[in-house]
Amino acid sequence: MQAVLVEGEVAGNIVAWWEEDRRFIGYWFGREFWGRGIGTRAARRRPDRGAQSRPGHPA
Repeated sequence: MQAVLVEGEVAGNIVAWWEEDRRFIGYWFGREFWGRGIGTRAARRRPDRGAQSRPGHPA
């Protein structure tokens, strides 16, 4: 899980993981950040795109 910052303020968080050959992304953003493309940009910038397990669930 990674916090997403907008102008130094926490806008929400995003997490990504693989299950077999399927990629999943979860997120939460405060309502004031909806509709601004923040989630889309955060998903494209994920540093852990190679993560092989779901957070909190060992591989």
